Amino acid sequence: MKNSSQSVIKNYRSIPRLAFEHQRLTSFAGLVLFWQLFKNLQLLPRLEACFEHVRRSSIFTYGRIALLLIIHVLAGYRRLRDIRFYKHDPLIKRVLGLNMLPDISTISRILATADERCVQNIRRLCVN
Repeated sequence: MKNSSQSVIKNYRSIPRLAFEHQRLTSFAGLVLFWQLFKNLQLLPRLEACFEHVRRSSIFTYGRIALLLIIHVLAGYRRLRDIRFYKHDPLIKRVLGLNMLPDISTISRILATADERCVQNIRRLCVN
């Protein structure tokens, strides 16, 4: 099923408050700390800049896919198929600024179109 960018992308401006007394936390509540770090570092725009020379044909941008992979590793997962364990987690979707996460095949297809220049740009970003 095709989705429109308005139904997929959602810009969240505020970081949710952690309320321990209500126990309404997801398993990934610790990402709130990383979310603030990502915002302070302006990580998403910097990741998007690494891929700006590549033609964008998907609702899910290269920068958001790269950020998803960073969160994937931070959450302790290694295999791409493990996204199924948190595909519906509201906090992960909120950190990524999405209403829904991409399918594994979409992620693979987008990553397959990245070129050597993308890799060099990401390496340069990691060093700085």
